[in-house]
Amino acid sequence: MAEKITAIERLEGSEIAVAVRKKGLFILSKNGKLLRSLTSPEYEDINDVAAREPGILWISTYRGIEKVYYGSPVSIVDQRINVVGNWPLVVNRGAKTLIAASGQLYEPAATPQTNATITFRPVPGLGSNWAQTIAASGTTLIVGNNQGAFAVKEGQPHEQILHNIEVEKLAMLTPDICLAIGSKQITALRNENGHWVEGFDRIPGYGFAYLTYRAKNSVWIEYGVNRVARISIQAGKLHSQIIENFPWKDPRWVNIGIIDNLVVLTGPLNGRAFFDEDTETFCDAPIIKSVLQESPYWISRVAQDNTGTIWGSHEQGVVRFIKSENGYTCDRTTMELIRDRHPSVQVVNGSDVWLSTGTVLYHVDSNSQYTKPAEAHPVLASVNDVRTGIQIFGPEQEASLCRIPYSQNSLSFRFFAGSYRLQIPTYEFRMHEKSSNWAVLGSDSLLTLPNLREGSYQFEVRLADSRGPVGIPLTIIFEITPPWYRTWLALFAYITTGAAAIAGLVAWFGYRARLRTTTLEKLVGERTEALRLTMEKLHEETRNAATLEERGRLANEIHDSVQQGLSGLILQLDSTLKFSALDKETRSRIDVARKMVAFTREEVRHALWDMESTLLEHTELGDALNRMSMVVSSGTAQIDIQVSGEPALLTQSTKHHLLRIAQEAMTNAVRYSKAERIRVELACNEDLVSLSVIDNGIGFQIDSAPTYGMGHFGLRSIRTRAGKIGGDLKIHSEPNHGTSVIVTVPTTRSLTTPPNADSKQG
Repeated sequence: MAEKITAIERLEGSEIAVAVRKKGLFILSKNGKLLRSLTSPEYEDINDVAAREPGILWISTYRGIEKVYYGSPVSIVDQRINVVGNWPLVVNRGAKTLIAASGQLYEPAATPQTNATITFRPVPGLGSNWAQTIAASGTTLIVGNNQGAFAVKEGQPHEQILHNIEVEKLAMLTPDICLAIGSKQITALRNENGHWVEGFDRIPGYGFAYLTYRAKNSVWIEYGVNRVARISIQAGKLHSQIIENFPWKDPRWVNIGIIDNLVVLTGPLNGRAFFDEDTETFCDAPIIKSVLQESPYWISRVAQDNTGTIWGSHEQGVVRFIKSENGYTCDRTTMELIRDRHPSVQVVNGSDVWLSTGTVLYHVDSNSQYTKPAEAHPVLASVNDVRTGIQIFGPEQEASLCRIPYSQNSLSFRFFAGSYRLQIPTYEFRMHEKSSNWAVLGSDSLLTLPNLREGSYQFEVRLADSRGPVGIPLTIIFEITPPWYRTWLALFAYITTGAAAIAGLVAWFGYRARLRTTTLEKLVGERTEALRLTMEKLHEETRNAATLEERGRLANEIHDSVQQGLSGLILQLDSTLKFSALDKETRSRIDVARKMVAFTREEVRHALWDMESTLLEHTELGDALNRMSMVVSSGTAQIDIQVSGEPALLTQSTKHHLLRIAQEAMTNAVRYSKAERIRVELACNEDLVSLSVIDNGIGFQIDSAPTYGMGHFGLRSIRTRAGKIGGDLKIHSEPNHGTSVIVTVPTTRSLTTPPNADSKQG
């Protein structure tokens, strides 16, 4: 058989693990005594075995690497040992364990050996949906289904003992009385001289019975939300008691448990009632209450074995309350392999404990020696610098984690759970013990703290599973030392250098202040002179404004009197010229007189233009040009006004003359040049203003301008006005190529700014 041994591993306490191909895994004592054997199919092809802590083995098979809790008394009964079904039931018929699951009845495949894994097989000759519920008394197995109830003895054909009732649950009330519970009817079977018969009158049922529990004098049934029933025999008859009133407000599923003569009815959190089987009344049970409160979880179902141990199921699995001379001790670690919600506890023959859930059945081996695994608590495995990957702390470093240079201030902490007993440990941490908030890292044991500032740090790490915190938290304290440029020596150097720099700056600023004082004195003198010139200009503008106002008044009077009179005189002369009786000499003299009057009226009109400037009131020159263009064009020509640059500093008189130059040029273009398009451009900068009037009219010869219609009056006016404002006038025109009039004048700033006024001051 030696050639079939695939692996041997020495375990804690001088025990030995031996893997044998096609056989399984065996745990032996140092004397060769078999302590436990794992012979189900998943253990038959083990290639290697390893152990790091008590109670846990790592095995390598063709499926991969698996963790085995060899020290746990709990074994799983499922499809791996050929048991498949929901909410399995377990009974002992004689020395044989039988299991009913989803209507199938299972029996051991071979005679079970001590400390060996039991495998099961379906009982031959029975249908797959025949054993819906089972009970046992001695060597007789009672089976219930939708046809009734049957008595099955070893090696004998089964005998139907109950007809016309669909049996959903069987429960032994006494060794010779078995309750048969259906949705519509409830009855009881009696053992009479080795034969089981229906021994009592049937009573009505209360619906589907989910779970049944045998108490001291009765059988209790879970019927669902806020509903349980108690079935007993009184005066030779079946007696039922339905209970629907409980000491809690919200309707909840009522779970049933049995401890000695007490029936424990459990509802919502902190909702529990106790029924005394001896007095058949509800009572208080302070001792049991205090025992159950020792559990960190709310216990939903309880059961008691013949050693006095109380088994309690909860939403995370099962705990035990072990009885001793000093009371009860809560054991939450032995059964930690079981993590199902509210499993049902079945105690068979007083000592054989089975735990069933919807799909899984667990067996607790009372003869197994429990190997307590190592305590789970977080252990710091390593600390690395994230940027460089350099390990700062690890198992090979003897020094503890204390001072870390600032250049390695991005850290990754790797933790180990301290034990492999936790299935999926979760790591939680908080930065200091005063904080009540724990941040969850998840199942990843790596914590990264990037870009830490210098200073002292303290944080705690703890383990948790689905049941809550596990073990003692680990406190980690370390310090990030400051970079060299933030040390005390660097600070002293900074202060010394700063003091020297301040002294130098004080001297330099003193020199600059003296230099600036001299410059400012010079600048103040220059600006004072400029201010004086500006004030003079302002006074001049004020006087000009008054003059313009007076001119406007006079212009209105002249327009209403002189110009109207001249216009009337022209009309009279035109009428006189129409007389045919006039001789040639008289007509010539009257025509000359008319031209002289027209010339005089034109001169008066120009004089009025000089006196009136309403277009410039409360507006800039560009806006006045736009308004002027609408007056001049009258729809006969398209006039485009373009203004570039910021409004320049010009005197009111200069603006007035520029406006009149533009008006005269546009009027000549419309009246005499027959222009269809006129472009007026006003360009401004800090020193010069340029006004351009360009048309596409018929043009003229500059030399012959005095004889060119009436336009020579306008050209003379333009030259006169340009001369008055010190402007540079350019007129260009050719026949059939249009005319351009350009006048450039200096701004007020260029006239008033003293030399070097804009130079930079030291």
